Amino acid sequence: MNNAESLELESETIDALPIINHFIDRLGLDEIIECAMPHADPSNHIMPYTSIGMLLRNIIIGRLPVYGFKDWITLFDPRLFNLKPEQVDYINDDRIGRALEKLFDTDRASLMTEIVLKSIREFDLKMDQFHNDSTSITFQGRYEDANGDKKRGKVTLKVTRGHNKDHRPDLKQLVFDLTVTSDGAVPIHYKGYDGNRTDDTTHVETWDTLRKLKGSPDFIYVADSKLCVSETMRYIEGEDGFFITVMPRTRSEDKWFREHIIDNKVSWDEVCRVQDPRKKNDTPETWRMVESPIPSKEGFRIAWVWSSIKTRHDQKSRQNTINKAISGLKGLQKRLQSNRCRLKTKETVSSEAEKIVENVGANRWVDPDIVETIETTHKQEKRGRPGPNTKYMAVKRTHFQVNWEINNSNVKADACSDGMFPLITNCDDISLKEILEKYKYQPKLEKRHEQFKTVYGIAPVLLKNITRVEALLFVFFIALLVQSLIEREIRLNMKKAGLEGIPIYPEKRQCISPTTDKVLNLFNNMQRHHLTNNGVLVKSFNPKLNDVQALVLDLLKIPQSVYTEYS
Repeated sequence: MNNAESLELESETIDALPIINHFIDRLGLDEIIECAMPHADPSNHIMPYTSIGMLLRNIIIGRLPVYGFKDWITLFDPRLFNLKPEQVDYINDDRIGRALEKLFDTDRASLMTEIVLKSIREFDLKMDQFHNDSTSITFQGRYEDANGDKKRGKVTLKVTRGHNKDHRPDLKQLVFDLTVTSDGAVPIHYKGYDGNRTDDTTHVETWDTLRKLKGSPDFIYVADSKLCVSETMRYIEGEDGFFITVMPRTRSEDKWFREHIIDNKVSWDEVCRVQDPRKKNDTPETWRMVESPIPSKEGFRIAWVWSSIKTRHDQKSRQNTINKAISGLKGLQKRLQSNRCRLKTKETVSSEAEKIVENVGANRWVDPDIVETIETTHKQEKRGRPGPNTKYMAVKRTHFQVNWEINNSNVKADACSDGMFPLITNCDDISLKEILEKYKYQPKLEKRHEQFKTVYGIAPVLLKNITRVEALLFVFFIALLVQSLIEREIRLNMKKAGLEGIPIYPEKRQCISPTTDKVLNLFNNMQRHHLTNNGVLVKSFNPKLNDVQALVLDLLKIPQSVYTEYS
C-alpha cells in the first residue's frame, strides 16, 4: 500500500514540436545560429542561440508573448528546446531580450544568406522566378528612440508614419519587404525599411541581392505596379535580368489602349479556364489575353489580360460608386432644407456637390446640377392686426434643388475595358499564357504576409527597443521559412503519392492544399506520460498516432518513432 501511494503519473506535452525540430535539424538552424552568436549567458550558461531557438519554436507553434515563455515551456520535455531540466527555472523575458540584442549585433545579412542557401540545397528549391512585395508592420506608441540613429555602430530603422497597409494612418510603422520563390512561395529574402519608405525605391536593391544569391541574373522578377518605374525596369534590362509587373492606370499607354478598344475590335485569345473548387456548380473563370499594338515608352512588351470575374467585379464596383455618389447628393439635399445650413449661394452648393461626387470617385459617371429658385412672399412691415392702410414688403428666399445626371457615354466607354489590366515585361521569348501564369503566382506571396500578421501575430509589435525589434523581424522571417517548407513538403509528397487531398478538416473532410497551421494543429495536446515510484521512473507511455497523423508524418518523411519511441 505504501508503494502504491508513492506512485505518481507525470505528463509532458509534445504537440507538433518533433515536426518543427525535424525541419530545423534539416536546415541546421541551431548550429548555424550558434556559430553566429556563440557566447554563453553568464547566468546558468544558457546559450543565446538556445534562447533564439525557443523563440523560433514559440512563434511557429506557441504564439505566446515573451513573458509567458516559462509557463509554456515547462509543459514540454526541455530536451525539445535543447535545454537541460535544471535550466528551465532560469527562463524569463529578460533572457530572451538579451538574446535578441546579441542577434542584432551579428551579421544578420550573412546569417540569412547561409540559412537560405542551405534551404535551397536541402529542399532543391527552384531559383528561376522570384516574387516580391512589402507590407507594413504597425506599432502602437511614440517610439521616439526609433529614429534611425546608429546603435552600437549599426544604422537602425526609423519607426514613423507612412502608407499604412493595415489602414491605420494614425499609427507608426515599419516596412517589411519579402521575396519568395515560385516553388512553394518559400521566403528567401527579407529586409526592413523605415516606415515612410516607398516600394518603388526598394526594387533595385532587392534585385541586386537576388542576383548575388543565385549567382546570375537569369531569373524572372515579379512584383506589383511599384516596379513599373522606367529607371528600375531599364536597370534590370541593362543587367540582363527579366521582370513582369502590372502597368499602373496613370501611364499613358494604359489610357491609349482603353480608348483604342472603344472604336476598334481586338482579337482576344483565351488562355485558360479555372474552376473554383469550392463552387463547382458556378461557371469557370475565363482568362483572355492580347498583345498591345504598341509597346511601352521604354520599348517593353505590354500584355493585356481580361478576366470574367474581374469584369463582374468592375461592373459592380462602378455601380456601387455611382450609388454612393447619388446617396451623397441626396444627403446634401436634406442638409439644404435645414435652416441651419450654411450653404447660402449656388457656387458653394455646387462646390459641395462636386466634392461629394469626386470623393467617392464617381466624377466620370455622375454630373451634379444645382437648380436655384427664388420664392417671393409678402409680410407686414409692422406687427399688428392688418388694416386698409397696412403696408407690405416683399421677402425673397432662395431654394436649391440638387439634381444629377448619369453620364451614359462615359459609363459605356469605361464598360468596354471592364475586367482588363495590363502586364509589362521584357520577357520576349515566352507566350502570353506563360506571362499570365507567372504573374498569377503573386497572391501566394500575399498569403505569406497574411500569415505573418495573423497566424504568427507580428502586428502590432509590443517591443519598445528598436534593436530587439529588428532582431525579432529576423526570427519571424526564419519562422516563415520553416513553416513554408513544411507546407511545400507535404503538398509535393501528396502530388507524388497521387493524393488529391487528406482528411484533416473536421469530420474528416478532405483538404486539397494543407497549410502548415492545419497540419500542426493535428498534433495539439499530444502528450507523453511517465509513471514514477519515489522519483524513480517505472514506465513511460508514449502517445499513439491515429491514421491521419501517421499519414501526415509519412508525407513529411518523418519517422513515426519521433512520437512512439521517444525516451
